[in-house]
Amino acid sequence: MRVLVCPTAFKESLSTTEVADAEVMAALKAWRFKMSKIRHVPPYSICNNKTLVAIAAAMPDSLAALEECYGMGPARVERYGSALLELIDPFRDDP
Repeated sequence: MRVLVCPTAFKESLSTTEVADAEVMAALKAWRFKMSKIRHVPPYSICNNKTLVAIAAAMPDSLAALEECYGMGPARVERYGSALLELIDPFRDDP
């Protein structure tokens, strides 16, 4: 008999229905698709869905805050960080 164990930390995830603004998710997915075509790679290699959901939920306002989002390590922040912050800035609620 084989038993598969899934740590509780991996079970916890955000879904797109939990994201406050579906427009942000749509913009992020469109950006990801465009970048994947430019770089000739699959969209998930730019950022996976869980990463996009984390960005949309956190709405980071700096590269340091963006790096705190799931899936956004230093290399990805260096490569895409400025573009992502510019993309989500118009959706920010700040006055």
